[in-house]
Amino acid sequence: MLDNLENLVRILAYELWETAGRPPGRDEHFWFSAESQIKQALAEPAAADALAAEAAQDIPAEDPVAAAASANGTGAKAPA
Repeated sequence: MLDNLENLVRILAYELWETAGRPPGRDEHFWFSAESQIKQALAEPAAADALAAEAAQDIPAEDPVAAAASANGTGAKAPA
């Protein structure tokens, strides 16, 4: 469960960063924002299911490590 939760946070943080125009140096801002949004969604079961389904489809093509991890179910994180 924690691997899946971390994966959801990573995907949402990436989406938020993309939407904001990819600003440099704000990775923690987007990570904590994504974490907060996901925690709120998990408080509502229907929202949590929708978020999980959306995240499974939204792995960016330019993130091959995440795509491979999703495909094989390992949940591996990209190297820093």
